[in-house]
Amino acid sequence: MALVASGVALQLLGRSEEELAVYEDVVARFGNAPELGLRVHVAEALVCKGLTLGELRRTEEELAVYGDVVARFGDAPEPELRKQVASARSELALTLEAP
Repeated sequence: MALVASGVALQLLGRSEEELAVYEDVVARFGNAPELGLRVHVAEALVCKGLTLGELRRTEEELAVYGDVVARFGDAPEPELRKQVASARSELALTLEAP
C-alpha cells in the first residue's frame, strides 16, 4: 500500500517516470502474490500506471497495461479486484474510442 501511495504522491509532484518505476516495482515484487490484499495493490498499481501512460500519450503501453489487469484479474470473484478490472476495462474502452 505504501508503494502505491508513493506512486500517487510522485504523480502529484509531476514526476511521472519515477511514478512509473514505483508501479513497476509493485508488480515485480508482488505480482505473483496469492494474498488478496497484495493482489489488490498490484491491480491498483497497474491501473495507475495505465492512467499515467495515457497522460504521457504512450497509448500502446497504456493499452497493454489495461489488458494485463484484465488478463490477471478478470476472473477474480473478489469485489476489490472486480472494481480494478472495471476501471481498467473502462479506461481501455475510452482509450480505444479516443481520436
